Amino acid sequence: MKALRHFLAALSFVVLGGTVQAAGFNTPQSGASYTAQGQGGITFFDNAGLVVQNPSAMVKLETGIHVYGGFARYETKYNYTDLNGGNSADSQTDPSVAPHIYAVYNNGDMAVGTGANLPFNSSVEWPEDWAGRDVLTRIKLATLNQPIVVAGRFGDFSVGGGLNFYAAHIELDQEVIYSGTDSFSVTLGGKGTANGYNASILYDGGTIAAAANYTSRFTISGDGDAQFDTSSAPPVYTNEFPDGGISVDVKYPDLLEMAVSWKSFSSGDGYIPGAYAIEAGLLRSGWSAYDEIVIRYEKGKPSDTTVIKQNWEDVVDYKIGGFYTFTDYLKVRGGYYKTASPIPESTLGPITPDGAGRNSFFVGAGYKRRAFLMDLAYLVSDFLPSETRTNPDLTGKYKGKANVLQLSAGYSF
Repeated sequence: MKALRHFLAALSFVVLGGTVQAAGFNTPQSGASYTAQGQGGITFFDNAGLVVQNPSAMVKLETGIHVYGGFARYETKYNYTDLNGGNSADSQTDPSVAPHIYAVYNNGDMAVGTGANLPFNSSVEWPEDWAGRDVLTRIKLATLNQPIVVAGRFGDFSVGGGLNFYAAHIELDQEVIYSGTDSFSVTLGGKGTANGYNASILYDGGTIAAAANYTSRFTISGDGDAQFDTSSAPPVYTNEFPDGGISVDVKYPDLLEMAVSWKSFSSGDGYIPGAYAIEAGLLRSGWSAYDEIVIRYEKGKPSDTTVIKQNWEDVVDYKIGGFYTFTDYLKVRGGYYKTASPIPESTLGPITPDGAGRNSFFVGAGYKRRAFLMDLAYLVSDFLPSETRTNPDLTGKYKGKANVLQLSAGYSF
């Protein structure tokens, strides 16, 4: 199981580039139907993506086996400007894709599900000669989740929950400036695993529904390597910066999503001409868990331990979305998502350059014919301008924009 997690995480690490997050580095684009509705729909019963979106709702799918999967294409651009406006840089992160896949078996009263997705990720690349190269030139983080969940129905209520099995790969590049503009490159890389759990509840009163889905916090404790390219630096730096093993601890937040909805129909997935639904929800992210990153050097150099303070804060995001069904096989979807930033001014920097939050807008469509379905989603995200005057490593101003195109398809047996 652990070997499979590492393999899938490594594969995701290779293909993952710029991502679009909820708060922090949470990437909730778990399926195109969910994404198109403003990253919402935990009270809608569309497909097997409920494995991660709201396991308690799996019993609301048609009886039988359901599979659902696809890809999302990400493109994210950031801009940095110093406080005087005289020095600027644009990120150079390439567009990329990230996969997702799920499967559910439902007998009507109980359901089980599993799958794989990438709920926490980050990828940013800056020019090698930019002003913050001693802080970061590139970071890539891919976090894979393989959940195993069950659900049961009790009248108008259903409950669900299970275990989450995580694997993460991380790689970070920066420059060490030792004299004027002279520097050498540093690459820190590692991988690790962790386990967590989830719990959810759904009330389905027909036209009115409400749900909550909780995912626990977890810590990736991983091992890796530190590589210092001191070949062109004075010999003293070769001695003080030897290549060697490292261990890294990265803490992830707990998540609580809650939503209520109103539907014009009383059961099913809404593929009825003229049917419509709207859902309003929120996502609380416990980012105060992400207080520091601890790096330990096996050889005790350049130090025994490095502690990178983050001091992030808990935040709440708000969203609204829904759909309208034109025919018995075609839906259109839309939504809006207001993201808050958990990052204080003192630690705002080029790794996650989002200090003021984002406004995101979503559109999409769904197609269903008998046992086959296909969903398409597109989102645009505007990063509100932010700045730091108190980060001791790098002051400056940041802004950004992003878009995601996601395609998912499913089949029921």
